[in-house]
Amino acid sequence: MFTSISNKASEVLSPMPNKIIDKKGEFTFSQDTIVFVEPQFSSEAETFIDLLLEDLPYEEKGSGENELYIKKSKVKDKYSLEVLPNKITVSANSNELIFSALETLRSLFLTYGHTIPCCKITDWPKTGYRGFMLDVSRHFVSAREIKKLLKAASSIHLNYFHWHLTDDQGWRFPLSFDEKVNKESSVRKAIDYQEERVESGIYSIDDIKDVVDYASKLHITIIPEIETPGHAMALLHAHPEFGCTGGPYEIPTTGGIFKDVLCVGNDEVIEFFKKVFAEVAKLFPGPYIHIGGDECPHVRYESCPKCQERMKANGLKSAAELQSWMTVQIAKIVTDLGKIPVGWDEVLENTQTLGLPKEVVVMSWRGSQGGIEAAQRGHKVIMSPSSEGVYYDYRYDNTNDDEHGQYWGKATIKMSYDFEVVKAEMKESASLVLGGQGNLWTERVDFGRDNEALLFPRLVALAESLWSENKDWEKFKKKRGAIEKRLSSQDVMFWAGEWR
Repeated sequence: MFTSISNKASEVLSPMPNKIIDKKGEFTFSQDTIVFVEPQFSSEAETFIDLLLEDLPYEEKGSGENELYIKKSKVKDKYSLEVLPNKITVSANSNELIFSALETLRSLFLTYGHTIPCCKITDWPKTGYRGFMLDVSRHFVSAREIKKLLKAASSIHLNYFHWHLTDDQGWRFPLSFDEKVNKESSVRKAIDYQEERVESGIYSIDDIKDVVDYASKLHITIIPEIETPGHAMALLHAHPEFGCTGGPYEIPTTGGIFKDVLCVGNDEVIEFFKKVFAEVAKLFPGPYIHIGGDECPHVRYESCPKCQERMKANGLKSAAELQSWMTVQIAKIVTDLGKIPVGWDEVLENTQTLGLPKEVVVMSWRGSQGGIEAAQRGHKVIMSPSSEGVYYDYRYDNTNDDEHGQYWGKATIKMSYDFEVVKAEMKESASLVLGGQGNLWTERVDFGRDNEALLFPRLVALAESLWSENKDWEKFKKKRGAIEKRLSSQDVMFWAGEWR
């Protein structure tokens, strides 16, 4: 099933460790292996054992003569992993790096089974933010499926999950104060089906807590996204009074950009989102909340009396500047909750009068220029440009009509591998780039297995680009058999076409 797999750790691991030396000998893991762990790392050790045994149960017999040590080191910002025939030593200065080391060790076990080759690794991340995004609005993805993706993402050292929870086609975040949204904004007629069929799904509070807790054990931070002020048709369906025309509004059965958006002149909209983000902040302990901001038409503002009055009251020169006004209001709601707002790169536009609050992190998706401009203007940046191989709803090969994914874009494995978050034009502002992520939009993704095959192995290629300073495309391609074996060991579907 798999291409050949080298017996050297340096020729199978991805992300490629920054320093690795292959050594002679092997270590065999069994039920008799003794684990010694310093108390501060007990949670990481427990998670490591649990993850490993899910995919690789203990052998019945062992020598009882080998040991695994997990301990603190005095070296900052790096981890060490040494595998000897009778002893494995994992050390680092932080819990997160200890877990990264253990995930590298897990990768060796998933590649080789219970017996792994000896090696010495010293490793560290190239970028601090290494993430992926999943759109669950167009097609609902269960908490169980998300946890499966998080587990696979953790194995390649990704540490952020951007959870796109609301859009035109569905609202998936549960509201304690608004059962109308919960029931009416989460159900629509199914895409691409002629018969009367519906698609639905909304997470429970327990679902979200379960995913957040699981991600925390994997040292993955979740960034929830609630779209404003565009991509709001599902919300407008339940609350037509939040729109400029008063509706009625239907939840779309197709993708696209729709001219009906949130009425920025309506104070009730602001009050509604104060309640929404308060609940979001309560459930998600991470520092970031994504506030959307992309693809918002302004045509309704031009004829809406409330919006026109808002313009006059704030000295705005155009209807387009109303989105900037909204961004300022939503950003303040988020910062007042002790969180950091993140917005798509459109939040940079039409800010002549009000400016963009400095605390807003800009996620650059329409190419790299938004990220370059944002950094030059003093904003922190996350790079995820759709044109540079990190949009995973695009086809691996857009010349093949049978290929799954959006036909208008291409994202090859090599494009993901070659992606770099820092651009030459940034110069001294490059330090503001937090890192990068890959995005999967689900307009044309019906099933969880399709999500997996669109993400993998491109996400593995991206992860190596974000982690390793020691990249080599030709060497990476030779690891295909090992990468596919690790994915199969975790029951993750992957694309089987040519790597290019």
